[in-house]
Amino acid sequence: MSADVFPLIESSADTDGWNYVVRVPDDSRFFEGHFAARSVLPAIAQLELITRLYRLAIGERASLRGIEILRLLRPVGPGETLRVSLSRPDDDRRQRFTIRGADDIVSRGTLTWAEGAGR
Repeated sequence: MSADVFPLIESSADTDGWNYVVRVPDDSRFFEGHFAARSVLPAIAQLELITRLYRLAIGERASLRGIEILRLLRPVGPGETLRVSLSRPDDDRRQRFTIRGADDIVSRGTLTWAEGAGR
C-alpha cells in the first residue's frame, strides 16, 4: 500500500476475513477542500481505503461494483489511527466492512465487488 495514502501499521487474516491498522496522514491529499475550519476525511477516501486494503488482501486488482450499505457514523480527522475489518466476500461477492477509531465505529457497510474479485 502506498505510504503516502494510508500507511499500514499492522495486518492479520483469519477465517472470517482481514484486519488492518492504518494511519491517516495529517497532510493527506484527501483533506484538500474538506474543510477549511476542520479537516474531515470524505466518504470517497474511506471507500478508497477499503478498496486498497481488499486488493492487498486478495493480491490482485478488484473493482468495486456497488455500495449496498454505507453508514458514516462520525468524521475522521488527520492523524487518526483506524482499525479496518473486512469480511471475506460471500457467493454474491458482497463484503462487509467496519472502520473503527480509537473508541468507536467510524463507518460500516456492505460493498459488492465485480466479477473476478477474489475470495
